[in-house]
Amino acid sequence: MSASADAGLSGFSHKAGENLFGYYIPTQDVRVGDLRLDHLHIGGKTEFAAWEAGQRSETYAPVMLEFSDLSSPVETNELGAEVHTVRVRVLPSAYRLGDGDFRFVGEDARVGTVTLDGMLDLGVLGQARSDGPSSGEPEIVLRSAAQFGSERLGALSFFWFGGD
Repeated sequence: MSASADAGLSGFSHKAGENLFGYYIPTQDVRVGDLRLDHLHIGGKTEFAAWEAGQRSETYAPVMLEFSDLSSPVETNELGAEVHTVRVRVLPSAYRLGDGDFRFVGEDARVGTVTLDGMLDLGVLGQARSDGPSSGEPEIVLRSAAQFGSERLGALSFFWFGGD
């Protein structure tokens, strides 16, 4: 049985016209061995259209999670931040997004099967998008039950970041 079937989710769907683009940063430290979850990325309408039409990449999807391997060497990136050189992306085997519903299933050899089943607060997301970067505390836009391999996490939450 596939990971998507295990989670009761199959296929790829999103609500057309709903702009969820951005990086969703976990509010707590999430680790799987030497891997730390850096963010969940949601792409734009072009990426969704290509993926859902069967044009798939082995390194990018319109919904994916990215981890840093904390055991890998560190380098300075173009923004002057120190980052680990090895990154692991978990691409979807299924997802469904729309009207606040957020469901994702993916798998990676190092992370295992990842399932997220949550809700996006579209009002808070819209406000975060219109406010842009602020000096205040970012508000939670996504709350989700999560499982990474055999480890079931209670509630996982994320704030939104538009990118650099």
